[in-house]
Amino acid sequence: MGDVMSFFEDRKIATKIMMLLGLLGLFILATVVFTASRMQRIDDLYSALLTKDAKGVVLVGRLNTRLLDTGRLMYMMIAESDQEKMRTIDREITATTEKFREFAGGAKILLPRRAAEIDEMAKTFDALVKAMQDVRERALANDNDAANLMMSERFIPVLTTLRTSVNSLVEGTLGNLEQVSSEATAQTTSTIRATYLFVCTGLALVLLLANFASRRYLSKPIVAMGEVMGRLADRDYTVEIHGASRRDEVGVMAKAVQVFKEGMMRADEAAAQQERDRQEREQRARKIEAMTREFDGAVSAI
Repeated sequence: MGDVMSFFEDRKIATKIMMLLGLLGLFILATVVFTASRMQRIDDLYSALLTKDAKGVVLVGRLNTRLLDTGRLMYMMIAESDQEKMRTIDREITATTEKFREFAGGAKILLPRRAAEIDEMAKTFDALVKAMQDVRERALANDNDAANLMMSERFIPVLTTLRTSVNSLVEGTLGNLEQVSSEATAQTTSTIRATYLFVCTGLALVLLLANFASRRYLSKPIVAMGEVMGRLADRDYTVEIHGASRRDEVGVMAKAVQVFKEGMMRADEAAAQQERDRQEREQRARKIEAMTREFDGAVSAI
């Protein structure tokens, strides 16, 4: 830790600022990466919602439509007496059953979580097709009474069961859609909150570090330097100058103050020496003057 602090202390002020800005940039980058990953997850959820679950619901809805079409065509076939038209209706029934199987297979692919329900529904549909085949044979033979009886006893109960299964599948899929949508919404809200938290935390940490660094490495040394200058102005040469070993602007200032101190000391020493020289000259002058007066007095006495 001490090495890190020493390293930071020796950097220039501009470098210190860039380091703090770089730290802020790292926080921002981390926040962007975090947000992007979370948003990708949300995008995947919505993509699955739109490309799979929603399409699956549409296909399941078409299953119900095919069942209704099948029942309608079966009664049309029983009511029809023209063999050619009956065969046409029979072909439509076959096409409808094929469509049902196609939609069921597509729904199973799009809704893998509902695969077991769809498989069970397919088995029920096979039973319905078997009942349909018997009814169609009776209808083609113009045995409408037997056909209607089979419709009531065999076809309608299976059709009702199958429609109930389809409706249950639709409701379950819609419920899953709501669940996934709620999950995506919750993740979106959580991501927004986490992003705000990361940004605010990063800004707070950088501001705290900036405040700490400015006080420790700028304000405090500069204030101390001002106190040193004040004591030097009072000719207090016992004051120690710290920070001269630093390699930043504060170190430059400390070296300059050290030079200033040494210059003042030399100037004061020179002034003191000049004062001593002056006093010595005055003392010699007084001695010479005294000797001159003494000599003049001796000459006058002769």
